[in-house]
Amino acid sequence: MGGSLASKFRKETNSSTSQDSYKEFITSMIDGALLANENGEIIVFNEPAQNMFGKSISDVIGTHFSKLFSDESNPALEKIIKMIGELKNEEAAKHGDVIELECVRKNLTKFPAVVTIFVSQISGMKGNSSSSMVISCIMRDITSERKQNSLLAEEKKNSENLLRNILPDAVASKLKSGETFIAERFSDITCFFSDMVGFTKMSSGMNPSELVLMLSSIVNGFDDLTDVYSLEKIKTIGDAYFCVGGLHNNPQSDHPERTLRFAIDTFQVIRNYNIEHPQNQLNIRVGINTGSVVA
Repeated sequence: MGGSLASKFRKETNSSTSQDSYKEFITSMIDGALLANENGEIIVFNEPAQNMFGKSISDVIGTHFSKLFSDESNPALEKIIKMIGELKNEEAAKHGDVIELECVRKNLTKFPAVVTIFVSQISGMKGNSSSSMVISCIMRDITSERKQNSLLAEEKKNSENLLRNILPDAVASKLKSGETFIAERFSDITCFFSDMVGFTKMSSGMNPSELVLMLSSIVNGFDDLTDVYSLEKIKTIGDAYFCVGGLHNNPQSDHPERTLRFAIDTFQVIRNYNIEHPQNQLNIRVGINTGSVVA
């Protein structure tokens, strides 16, 4: 967008362009725009820019255009200004940059903007027929875009976390890459499966909040143990917990031992819960099997 704006300006403004026609062009823009002389002092500040910054023309006329931007943006801005100042008139007239800067409103609040800065030559700036350089800035507030991108990134992260909670990382990665048929053969893995004894009867006497807290406490304890023993959690279904050793995350041949140690430690998780909640005593059944699978 910035490149097309600069091209349009250069097409509209050449060495024969008058000061008045250029000012009119800046004033009529729908984006915030300003025109500054070769010293950087603002000479035109259009209405969209006034609304954007909450400043009137009298607030900015004669001030350096860099005052519209935050101190954090000054290094990038000064670099461009210095580059323009070191160029000859003809070279400067071909130079332009599009950068993101932090703008400062009159009430000192800040907002991000995409700023197109470039140089043109127009006639009549000094009351004669000679041409002079002017600096043009086109500014577009991108606050809404930033918020939208932030929300999209957060939703994407939440979706990925949900997917990884439901499926193994390797399967989730394949789904994200667009694969629709996912099946692999593993010649030697160990499965762990557990469920709670008398869960249906126990859960019928608990309110939903108590039930969720209980399951969350047990599942989180088991999840921590899968990290300790490098097992891969497959899924939970109600009170049932299913995990596997020997898959993608750690295919070493000691997975039966690791799974067995994991199973032993799950009883400690249950024991700790029973100590903390004497009114709800839990017990689990555990199954372990080693062999080949297609999953």
